Amino acid sequence: FCRRKGGSWAVTVAPRFALTLMRGAEQLPLAGVWEDTYIRLPDKAPGRWNEVLSGNTLVSRQLGGGAGLSVAELLSVFPAALLMSGDE
Repeated sequence: FCRRKGGSWAVTVAPRFALTLMRGAEQLPLAGVWEDTYIRLPDKAPGRWNEVLSGNTLVSRQLGGGAGLSVAELLSVFPAALLMSGDE
């Protein structure tokens, strides 16, 4: 989910069917199963994000048709992510 108010943005990421993706193995983090999966960001979304749960800073990458964030990076520490727009 993505929300924006003025110049502030927030994005939440929570996978569905994580246990199915992990083929029944209860192992965290889930980063490895996502390989080259990206979440596409809305037009005009910031390029720099602070991931609140891990403290990591992420930078979006240009994909075909827009910018996106790597799911493997997003979920490298914790199986969900809360992103707040960083300083541009």
